[in-house]
Amino acid sequence: MNKKYIFGGLIILTFIALAMFSFQDNTTEFVTIAEAKASNENVQVYGHWLKDKETNYNPEKNEFEFFMEDESGNTFKVLHSGAKPNNFEIAAKVVVKGHYENDIFISNQILTKCPSKYEGTIEELQES
Repeated sequence: MNKKYIFGGLIILTFIALAMFSFQDNTTEFVTIAEAKASNENVQVYGHWLKDKETNYNPEKNEFEFFMEDESGNTFKVLHSGAKPNNFEIAAKVVVKGHYENDIFISNQILTKCPSKYEGTIEELQES
C-alpha cells in the first residue's frame, strides 16, 4: 500500500513539474525597444502606432509594416508576418510580440487595445 502512495505522489509531482515548465516557456516579458535590441529572446513591446509614418500591407507576402513608439518614446519599425489586425486603425495602444533583428522588430503577434467608448476628453468630463 505504501508503494501505491509513493507511485501516485511521483505521478502528481511529475505533472506539477511539467505544468510549471510549460507555463514558464509561454511567458513573454514586457520590455522597451532598447531592451529588445539588447535581447535575443522573444519579448513584448507596449506602445502606440505612429499614424503619421508609413504603413504598408503586402497581401502577396502577407506582411504588415508600420512604425511604433514605446512607452519610453523610442520609435521603431515593425515587420509583422501575418495580416493586419482588423481594428488596427482605431487601436489606442498596441502590443507586439517578437524579437529585434537588423534595426527592425520582427513581430509574430500583434495585440490591439481599442479606445473605450466610455472614456471622454478632459473637457467632456469637466462639463458633466
